[in-house]
Amino acid sequence: MRVSVSTALAAAFEEDRLLVMRFLNRHSLVRIRGSAVRAFADAFRSRPDGDDGDT
Repeated sequence: MRVSVSTALAAAFEEDRLLVMRFLNRHSLVRIRGSAVRAFADAFRSRPDGDDGDT
């Protein structure tokens, strides 16, 4: 029998709420940091992809 992620998460939340909240918080911060890094890097890209600026 396959258990969906949401069902497993709900069961884990009932078992140990603090652990689940810490995991979700950590996962959220990793995603936000990654997004911020990509946005920062994109701010410095002014040329289209493949344009090396030789001409």
